[in-house]
Amino acid sequence: MRIYKYDIPINGSIMLPAGSQILSVGIQDDQVRVWILLDPDAPKTEACAFRVVGTGWDVDRDSLGIFIGTVRDGGFVWHVFARGVATIAVSAEDQASAPIKSVIDAIAELAQADGR
Repeated sequence: MRIYKYDIPINGSIMLPAGSQILSVGIQDDQVRVWILLDPDAPKTEACAFRVVGTGWDVDRDSLGIFIGTVRDGGFVWHVFARGVATIAVSAEDQASAPIKSVIDAIAELAQADGR
């Protein structure tokens, strides 16, 4: 296994080996990049699609995918989402807040089903 760095296509995809794990996202040399743990000898069989959206943009939640991270680029703040990856590494902070997010999502679903 090795950690590789990729430029993130704004609304495109990268072919990766099965079992790849997204570790983090950040800005390097004025480019939004993602670091991925993968087996470089395995065939690239999975398309990992990325979506990068700015704060305040209208978005369709169902089309976003899994949240990867937020990066700041000067005065801009970008939120990065991915679809089609076997696993996404999450920080201890994200793991700790997962039950809270689940409860909030459950309440939102109940309110929507109730017509509120």
